[in-house]
Amino acid sequence: MCVSPSQQVYAETQAGGVDAAPKRLHVSNIPFRFRDPDLRMMFEKFGPVMDVEIIFNERGSKGFGFVTMEKAADAEKARQELHGSMVEGRKVEVNCATARVHTKKVKTLPGIC
Repeated sequence: MCVSPSQQVYAETQAGGVDAAPKRLHVSNIPFRFRDPDLRMMFEKFGPVMDVEIIFNERGSKGFGFVTMEKAADAEKARQELHGSMVEGRKVEVNCATARVHTKKVKTLPGIC
C-alpha cells in the first residue's frame, strides 16, 4: 500500500490509523464515453468514494481520471481488484496517484545547439 507523507500524518492524527487516510487513485484507459458517475459506480462497491474526476480536453475525455476513496484500505482493495480488469473492451489500469512533477522547459534559440 502506498501512502503519501501528508496522508500518513493525517492518518496518524485520526483514531483509525493509516487505513483511515483518504487515498487518491489514478485510473487510466477508461472508456471515452465514461463520465464521473460511471467511474464512481465502479469504485463504490469497495467503500465510500470522496471524489471522482475524469480529465477532459476540448475534444472530450482523455481516457483517464482520478478517484479518491475515503479509506486507504478500500482504495488498495479497489486497486487490486480493478487493475487489469476489462471494462467495455478496455484493460483498465489503477495505480496510486502521485503528485504531478513540474519541469522547466529550456527554451532554445533556433540555429544554436
